Amino acid sequence: MRKYISFPGTLWLLLTAFAIEQCLSFTEFKCPNKTRDDMIALPKFPDAFSTNIRINFNKQQRSIELRAVTNLKENKTALEFWANKRHVKYIQINNTQALIKYDDDSSPTCSIKTVPTVIELEKEDAGPNSILTKIATVIHEENKDQSVFVISDLLVDIFGASVQKWEGCFKYPNIKIALSFTDVKWEQAHTSALHTGFRYVSTMDALSDDNYDTYITALFSHFNPVMPDESEFQPPENVYCKGFSTKKAIPEMIDYFSYDSEIIVYESSMGIAPISSHRRVYYDFPGRISRIDFNDPLAEDPDLFAKVTAQGVSIIHDYNSGVQYNIDPITGKCHVDSFQIKVGPVNVKPSTDNKMQNGMEFFSFNADKIAYNGQFPTRGYTADVFTAPVKSSNGKESFLYTWYFSSDRTQVVENDNVEKDVLLRMVIRPEAVSKSTVFDLSSFQVNTVSQGEMTYEVIMEI
Repeated sequence: MRKYISFPGTLWLLLTAFAIEQCLSFTEFKCPNKTRDDMIALPKFPDAFSTNIRINFNKQQRSIELRAVTNLKENKTALEFWANKRHVKYIQINNTQALIKYDDDSSPTCSIKTVPTVIELEKEDAGPNSILTKIATVIHEENKDQSVFVISDLLVDIFGASVQKWEGCFKYPNIKIALSFTDVKWEQAHTSALHTGFRYVSTMDALSDDNYDTYITALFSHFNPVMPDESEFQPPENVYCKGFSTKKAIPEMIDYFSYDSEIIVYESSMGIAPISSHRRVYYDFPGRISRIDFNDPLAEDPDLFAKVTAQGVSIIHDYNSGVQYNIDPITGKCHVDSFQIKVGPVNVKPSTDNKMQNGMEFFSFNADKIAYNGQFPTRGYTADVFTAPVKSSNGKESFLYTWYFSSDRTQVVENDNVEKDVLLRMVIRPEAVSKSTVFDLSSFQVNTVSQGEMTYEVIMEI
């Protein structure tokens, strides 16, 4: 006699199996009692480390990527989030927190705030019921007696690795956390001579307010127990973070100098091919005279595909007489024009007067509240990078300036002189998103020795 399973019975079995599967997808927190003297304490995180974390939100059916970097000795932490179209980075140094937001359609932005102890996450990054904020609060809890994790499982297998699990069940904030660490004998991809017999964190499960809608699982990878590079705690080189770092002042520029430069002008978001030109600048503020030798491309037709030739011209600005001399280096012809000054190394700050600027003003080193972003590589050098917003002389436009200087470990030799704190590069971009023209100036053969009168001598045939 055959036995048949009724439809209600089949449905009941399917529902039971589904319920069991759902239960097994979550960690069952045991909340063991406080640790005894003979129990193993929670492994300590090293004072400095970096790691990548993938956080899965089970109920929301989504994942985010997180990079965490810490230097506890200097009280520095950086958290960088990738979540769908959102990309942000938090940097905390002592009680100062910088939040950098990346946008595909514009340049990154930065905001600064003061925080008491741990990084304050925005709502979009804190997770359901602010669970990530609660985890950070517990792990950095100053009251060590309250933040107690108790060993739960002596040996379990997670993703093929033997780990031991510790749990912590807390009331303030109301959260349960389970941390799994590898066995001390497990060989890791990244090691440190300072951390022998070290347990590496492997996974984390957490639940807030006993609400499984907040349940998360975190998977750790590339855990590296070494001192992270200082660049991890720096804003990007093209971002201005007002007041974030003022520990280094921008170098001084004397009032007479000369340099060669290559200027690249390009449209940052329109895909238009860049235009590159060469300029040689001689500047003598005490003598109130300057000279610029241009070698710019000149299109014979405004059409994009027209033939482009070089246009050479040498312009001497005589601030004493208020006139300028235009010299054709090919023919040697010269004519005198009314004073049409172009302030600065690139023509982004047109001036209406003939007041000569000193060396600091010429490169806009006198801008208010210049920020030091840190050290970045450029042209094979390690450069000290500074940023600041600079207003045009008419006050209608604002540009973001980024200056690159040779660092203390780099010496630039020019003739018989060893130059330090040399301006290697300067990038100027409009702050307005709709205006995307960017000027990128690289300087060469910087010389802070006076050039003498021959440099500015004009011989006119009558």
